[in-house]
Amino acid sequence: MMVLIKPSDHSIYANLVDAIDELNITNSDRYAIVNISGEDVNLLKEKAIY
Repeated sequence: MMVLIKPSDHSIYANLVDAIDELNITNSDRYAIVNISGEDVNLLKEKAIY
Protein backbone atom coordinates (compact mmCIF):
# COMPACT_ATOMS: atom_id res chain seq x y z
CA MET A 1 0.00 0.00 0.00
CA MET A 2 1.21 3.50 -0.85
CA VAL A 3 -0.30 6.45 1.02
CA LEU A 4 -0.36 9.88 -0.62
CA ILE A 5 -0.58 12.87 1.71
CA LYS A 6 -1.90 15.93 -0.13
CA PRO A 7 -1.85 18.98 2.13
CA SER A 8 -3.82 21.99 0.88
CA ASP A 9 -3.48 25.70 1.48
CA HIS A 10 -5.81 25.27 4.46
CA SER A 11 -3.60 22.65 6.12
CA ILE A 12 -1.45 23.45 9.11
CA TYR A 13 1.86 21.85 9.98
CA ALA A 14 0.36 20.01 12.96
CA ASN A 15 -2.07 18.20 10.61
CA LEU A 16 0.84 16.90 8.54
CA VAL A 17 2.74 15.78 11.62
CA ASP A 18 -0.37 14.02 12.97
CA ALA A 19 -0.87 12.17 9.68
CA ILE A 20 2.74 10.99 9.61
CA ASP A 21 2.52 9.95 13.27
CA GLU A 22 -0.53 7.81 12.46
CA LEU A 23 1.34 6.20 9.57
CA ASN A 24 4.22 5.38 11.91
CA ILE A 25 1.85 3.88 14.49
CA THR A 26 0.39 1.58 11.85
CA ASN A 27 3.85 0.69 10.50
CA SER A 28 3.03 2.15 7.08
CA ASP A 29 6.46 2.85 5.68
CA ARG A 30 5.44 3.74 2.12
CA TYR A 31 4.06 7.25 1.92
CA ALA A 32 4.70 10.43 -0.02
CA ILE A 33 3.81 14.07 0.46
CA VAL A 34 2.59 15.42 -2.87
CA ASN A 35 0.92 18.58 -4.18
CA ILE A 36 -2.85 18.64 -4.18
CA SER A 37 -4.38 19.00 -7.63
CA GLY A 38 -7.14 21.34 -8.70
CA GLU A 39 -9.38 18.32 -9.27
CA ASP A 40 -8.85 17.23 -5.66
CA VAL A 41 -9.71 20.71 -4.40
CA ASN A 42 -12.88 20.77 -6.52
CA LEU A 43 -13.93 17.39 -5.17
CA LEU A 44 -13.43 18.61 -1.60
CA LYS A 45 -15.46 21.76 -2.37
CA GLU A 46 -18.30 19.63 -3.76
CA LYS A 47 -18.35 17.69 -0.48
CA ALA A 48 -18.22 20.99 1.50
CA ILE A 49 -14.98 19.88 3.16
CA TYR A 50 -12.68 22.57 1.75
